[in-house]
Amino acid sequence: MGPRTKSLALLATTLAMVLTASAPVLAEPPESSIRGLITDVNRSAEVVFVEEDPSDESGSAEGEFVVTRETEILELRDGMLAPASFEALRGGQMVEATFAGPVAESYPTQGTAGRIVILDDGDPAVLPDTGGAPLQVLGDLLIASGLLARRVAGYSLR
Repeated sequence: MGPRTKSLALLATTLAMVLTASAPVLAEPPESSIRGLITDVNRSAEVVFVEEDPSDESGSAEGEFVVTRETEILELRDGMLAPASFEALRGGQMVEATFAGPVAESYPTQGTAGRIVILDDGDPAVLPDTGGAPLQVLGDLLIASGLLARRVAGYSLR
């Protein structure tokens, strides 16, 4: 091989390495999902808030998932996935929620929900129509208000 052939071979090899290194990777990006508890469901805006660890002040994964017509909502029943509705989602349920498409680079992460799978129906002691307050707390409040009303009724306004 002459010097010109060696130079062309070196140039071709270098060019091939540069093009290969700068070419985009065609692999699918990893799914962005959060497995955690539903801590809020906004029915009017159709948004579900999921926290990996609600007791963690910062650092654990949190996501705000906007539910659309394209969002797949499923429920795990007897090891099988079954279709579910948006109305089936409520606070306290363990879910696996996956974003579809781009997400806002914020904390918590915000984006469109591609799929939400209800893994666990949640704590039966939590009522969704009470804003998620446990029954024990509501019971204590009812007892306290009853005692207060009884005490106030014992006084006259003379």
